[in-house]
Amino acid sequence: SFPIIFSKKPSFFKKLPLNSCSTVGHYWVAMHLQKYVNYLNQLGRGDLSLHYVRDKEKQKVDFLLCDGRKPQLLIECKLARTETSPALFYFAGLLGVKNVIQVSRERCDVRSYAKDGLRVRVLDAASFLKELV
Repeated sequence: SFPIIFSKKPSFFKKLPLNSCSTVGHYWVAMHLQKYVNYLNQLGRGDLSLHYVRDKEKQKVDFLLCDGRKPQLLIECKLARTETSPALFYFAGLLGVKNVIQVSRERCDVRSYAKDGLRVRVLDAASFLKELV
């Protein structure tokens, strides 16, 4: 089924149950991504917007970065180092996104590989957030 791309800020910007480690991790990534988007827009480096995406089957990806309403980057946050989320590949194919990132709360080595013409990066939250600076 066709995915729903929400044009509002990700749902984590609403009231958060801060006792959930996963939600807190998502919150920090969401806040830094939104600051990064605002910064690049103020510099005139694009018409960037931050979204999340899901479909009727409840598959979702936490963040979708668009430039001029064209999907550019999918980002999924995970609590632990796990295999790359199948939803990243699903939505990347559906939306024509060539770059995906999976962010882990746990420390891990940065991995980068290509799969079916898709550039996949897996890294921990600290490394990801440093790249936004």
